[in-house]
Amino acid sequence: MQLFIPRLSLNLVLPENRAFCSYKAKCAEQMAGYSKLSRFMTEKHHPILRKYQSVAMRDLLYLQAELCHLEHCYEKQAQMDASETTERNRYNRDWFSLSTSARRDFGGKQWELAIQLREKLREYCMRKFSFASNSRFF
Repeated sequence: MQLFIPRLSLNLVLPENRAFCSYKAKCAEQMAGYSKLSRFMTEKHHPILRKYQSVAMRDLLYLQAELCHLEHCYEKQAQMDASETTERNRYNRDWFSLSTSARRDFGGKQWELAIQLREKLREYCMRKFSFASNSRFF
């Protein structure tokens, strides 16, 4: 034997709210794909995003390799400059001579490498910090 209980349905939509309900229904019909997923993620506080940690780690390793290469080139150039009989042998003690060497026709290779190292190191540190703040590895 099945018991039937009548269900009361109250329609509380006031006349001024009908337009809003119609607009909301139309938006729900049009929303699909990325829009629907992003709305769900923000409303329900369920972000579903990849961190791409292995890709980020590989990029950090590439940057380290580039830094090692630049460091090796810099050290090699510094040794060559130190063995010179010109002012280039003072570069490890005289920053001004080193930094203005290109303008004064002394080559400027060591200073150029120093600048490249600085830029690459800055990039590496920024990415490492970014990776560390979003990762469990550091």
